[in-house]
Amino acid sequence: MKRRVESREESPYSKRQKLTEEISSVEQLQSLLAFDQDATPVARQKIQAVKNLLEIIAYGEDAELRSSKKSLLLDYLKLQRLSQEERPSSGAFELLKTWSFAAQSNNEPLFASVTAVLALFLKAISRHVEFRDFGRNICYLILQKDQLKILERGLTTQKTRDHLICPSLRLLTELVSFDGGSSASHVYRAREITFKRFDTFLGLRNEVKAVGSGSRRKASIRDNALRYLFANLRLQDQSTKIEILSNGKFFRSVFQDIREDTPSIIREMLKVMKDYILDDKKIPRRIKGRIFTDHALASLATLYSYQTTDDGSEEDEHVQTVANQTIPKAAHIFLLSLCTTPAYGILLEKDDHHVEIEREAEAPDEEPSARHQDISLLSKSRRKRVGARNHNLASFLQSLRPHASQLQRDLVLAIFQAAPELISDYFSRKQTFSFEPKLTATWIGYAAFLLSTIQLPISGMDPLLPLSKSDLIERIVPLPLSPKVLSRCFNQSIMIIRFLAVKLLCAAFDKLAQVLAFVQSSNRITSGASARSRDTAIDEIVDEFGHRCPDMSHVIALFRSCDAETPVLREASAQLLCLYYQHLPQKALVQKLDVSTALLASINDARLARSENSLEPLLLGHLVAIAACSPDMRWFQKSDNHQLSLFGTGLELYATLPDDSLGRSLGNLLRSAFSESFSMDAYQAKCLLAFLSTSLSVSQALQPVLDFIDNCLARLSKKVVKYFQDFLELCAQNGLVADQVKESAIGALLIVMMEQWPFVQESMTASDIQDLSRWFSCFLETLARQQEDPKFVQHARTHLTSVTKDKQCKTILARCPNTDLPSPNFDLHLNTRISPGPHQAAPPSSRMKSSSQQQETELDEWQPRSPPAPENENHPGLTKWKTLPLDDAIHTSAIADLFLCLSSHHPSIRMQGLQHLRSLAQTLPSSSHPDHSSLYLLFGSLIETASINDLSSCVIPYFATALAARMATILTEPLHGLFEKINTFLLKKGPVWDLHKLPSYWVDRVFLHTPTTDNDDGAVYKEQEWLLHLLIDGLRTAQDMELYRKSHILEKVMAALGNG
Repeated sequence: MKRRVESREESPYSKRQKLTEEISSVEQLQSLLAFDQDATPVARQKIQAVKNLLEIIAYGEDAELRSSKKSLLLDYLKLQRLSQEERPSSGAFELLKTWSFAAQSNNEPLFASVTAVLALFLKAISRHVEFRDFGRNICYLILQKDQLKILERGLTTQKTRDHLICPSLRLLTELVSFDGGSSASHVYRAREITFKRFDTFLGLRNEVKAVGSGSRRKASIRDNALRYLFANLRLQDQSTKIEILSNGKFFRSVFQDIREDTPSIIREMLKVMKDYILDDKKIPRRIKGRIFTDHALASLATLYSYQTTDDGSEEDEHVQTVANQTIPKAAHIFLLSLCTTPAYGILLEKDDHHVEIEREAEAPDEEPSARHQDISLLSKSRRKRVGARNHNLASFLQSLRPHASQLQRDLVLAIFQAAPELISDYFSRKQTFSFEPKLTATWIGYAAFLLSTIQLPISGMDPLLPLSKSDLIERIVPLPLSPKVLSRCFNQSIMIIRFLAVKLLCAAFDKLAQVLAFVQSSNRITSGASARSRDTAIDEIVDEFGHRCPDMSHVIALFRSCDAETPVLREASAQLLCLYYQHLPQKALVQKLDVSTALLASINDARLARSENSLEPLLLGHLVAIAACSPDMRWFQKSDNHQLSLFGTGLELYATLPDDSLGRSLGNLLRSAFSESFSMDAYQAKCLLAFLSTSLSVSQALQPVLDFIDNCLARLSKKVVKYFQDFLELCAQNGLVADQVKESAIGALLIVMMEQWPFVQESMTASDIQDLSRWFSCFLETLARQQEDPKFVQHARTHLTSVTKDKQCKTILARCPNTDLPSPNFDLHLNTRISPGPHQAAPPSSRMKSSSQQQETELDEWQPRSPPAPENENHPGLTKWKTLPLDDAIHTSAIADLFLCLSSHHPSIRMQGLQHLRSLAQTLPSSSHPDHSSLYLLFGSLIETASINDLSSCVIPYFATALAARMATILTEPLHGLFEKINTFLLKKGPVWDLHKLPSYWVDRVFLHTPTTDNDDGAVYKEQEWLLHLLIDGLRTAQDMELYRKSHILEKVMAALGNG
């Protein structure tokens, strides 16, 4: 045993232990590096000792030790023949002899060790300027032809021998990196060797696992190849870099399975790609675009699901700035800038194809409708060309999962913002998810993504890029949100599904408003033709949007199914109904929706929950907006559960609300209710509402006052004409001067109050009557000061006092309230809430004059109506209709002017008008206008009537042509009150009209027949007003007056109005 131990002390292993001890002298280092043809393990042990020395210089933490070793190495190099001015020979560096010997003798372990030491040697001295000349000479020696052949041996070996390939790649990396890339160009010149099998190396991931739990994981062949590529991208000149980037094989291998790389490699890759490729302005965009194909982008997108592990790998100094980011976050930042910056080559800029479209749109030989097709619909070929832009991004988007990852969702939205034309392409190609309602995480995530897509601002819309209607609608309502799917979502029992569907549609309505505002304010639209194209485009967008929205009946059912336990859904559904009325009135008014009960309940809840966090003010605002548009409101009908009607409850809340947006909206709603129910003009409605709210604000007891006001208003709404007549008769009997009939609505209300005052005294308590008397006195004084004739107000006060039984109430009513009650600041109240606009009359108080001035004013107001305008001798109606679309011609004066040409006193004009009317009628059967059949029937009847009468000697009465012009407008409005009567007339009285009986027929239809619309309380007055305007417009010549006289038109009208 003892001899055995002694022999081990003499063994090579014991010698290796001694040789790997710390090198302390130049002589010791020189002996270790001296060339020896000994191929035994002793040679590898010497190389290992030198490697330990270099590792201390390169990575040592002890500064003093590192400095001493560096001085030792520098002294050794000075003894070599490396510092001479001429290029040294290969024998000047003993380590290269050992490297050559290992290659010739096929000693792979020694070859790998020497290669690794050479790479480490260059890395250790690269940071110290005193080694600069020595290092450059060493690089020169290694890049010689004979040494490159030795290096090629390590690069051409089998793929499984990574112990030979990895050191060779590290050596190439250090050659490129040394001295700021001074030898990089020489390395690339020898690319037949230095880049040999490089694409193969990029795909080799045969990692060498480290021994021990705390050891650093060794890099694979791919890791070393990538670092070699990164060094070239950082340090090569522009032409060389472009040539490397043009090699498609390299970068296909770079991005393939990138998710399997280490965090340090991925961070360094993203850093190099960003700083030295994308941000390099000298590299053409087309080269960048070739690198980052849709497959490369999809590979980078796999990093979103990367899970970082601490592999202990070494990170380069160039990636320290992003080392604190996770891999998914770093990849997201990189992809975000790559896909949204046109200079990076992926997002296409305004290219030549785009300019060609502009020139084509501005071609002088095109028709006006084609020249202004920038907003209107495009042909299929043009739509296809526009949609072909950014095809790489379009393909890449299909690989993302925005419903499952917030980062991927942000990336998709950013791409949509930068290239909005990709929205329609994305959803048309995305067939993997149908958005059928089901409560899953995928569905909720997809709904959130759709909501974010709709909410994208339209600032990214290119004002010069032609848009198709479908492409524009896809930006407002994405393809998955079909009416069928949304209807199913509304009918679901799960609250979150219904709520998300409602919010999606609300966001679509908001986006529609933005798009319409964008189209309306487009700077390109300046001429009249383009303005008409703009209006046509707006109509088409709204019409198509209406087809993409579900029927409003589903939203109404959803709103009615909401209860107090779902306030969020109730508020959202009310907002959606409000948006229907604002943007799709024709579709909304088809449905009958009475929100009186809901609005009444909301007003009561708003009075009790006036907190900032409550949803009641929002819900009340939506219901107020709906009530302002809905024709089915029951303002003065009381319900069983509420003491006041809807109007009375709203008036109570309005009197206590501040002058904020909700208060102004509620005030406008109450004023519109006044105008519709009592035939008031806007200013009188404002005045009456202000008087009532002001008097209520100073009243001590609101409940009896509100009951009385509510009861009087309800009675007035049922018998408006009766109380108006009573007011006028009372003024005549007492010698009072009644104001204009339109201003007598307040007087009619006073008549109702005077009528109900005796009955109120019997049903109320004494205290309530006294409170009501105080309010009544304040209200009368307000009218006397601000609005009504003081004589009439005094008469009302006297009458009320005379029928009052309680003596104290008599005293209160007999005197002005300012003697015992503080008078409110009525002027301030009126100025802040009912200040007349520029087109409204001033308050009557400002028009009080002396008796003589008043008489002059009355004479001025009762001046006779000015005669109709004389016939235009130029007759623009003959040709004006040709320059406009059919719908615009109907709603403007073009068609009306053409009809009136048949009543001209010039026979030639009448004949030309008939000829043009026939030409227009011939285009109607093939027209796309939705009402072309009804219009064709009207035009045909007028043509047949004019043809039977000899136009060379006979003049069509102005009543007939004015009637035809009005009928043309009504036929395009199905909701008009006279729509049914007009169609009945055309079907029964055609095809030839009896011109002598025409006025009598319409007087009979309007005054002696009830309106066909049941849901409009003011339909009678609207029809009568329509007929009176028609009779005035048809009275232009002596022949027209003779027609009225023979038909007894004036007698019939006066008799009908007198009996009303």
